[in-house]
Amino acid sequence: MPQLGIAIFGVIVINAVFSFVQENRADKAAERLKALLPTRVTVRRDGRARTIDAAEVVLGDRLLVEAGDRIPADAVAVQSSALLLDTSLLTGESRPASIAVGDDLFAGTFVVEGTAEAVVTAVGAASRLAGIALLTTGTEKPRTPLTIGLAEVVRLIALIAIGVGAF
Repeated sequence: MPQLGIAIFGVIVINAVFSFVQENRADKAAERLKALLPTRVTVRRDGRARTIDAAEVVLGDRLLVEAGDRIPADAVAVQSSALLLDTSLLTGESRPASIAVGDDLFAGTFVVEGTAEAVVTAVGAASRLAGIALLTTGTEKPRTPLTIGLAEVVRLIALIAIGVGAF
């Protein structure tokens, strides 16, 4: 029966398209999270300030941040001068947070005002931002009503095809 074959083929194609779209959205979300990290950062090493690639930041580095900078890694403020940090990426809070000595700074957040020196406590996969990225890509995707309905249609068409074939 050509009609049944076409119907089965159509359902399979629709299912594949929806799976591709969902996977593509998850990949784009992970890429957007990566784009939130800076490419260059100023650190104090051996008593001197120097600009390095953000990927070269290691535990114990002293970050020197000022208004306009993105934080490249999780850190603890050891000096702070009127530092305001936009943490909306992590908290959803629209107002900048005031950061004092001893407060945490998190990767991907944005310095709105002031300056600070902070000691790096977590980099890469150990940072809070990486934890969020892992949640968006590492969890099992819930079955949507559409995918459940498509699975039922595929099952029904397969049963009909088997029944007609057996008959």
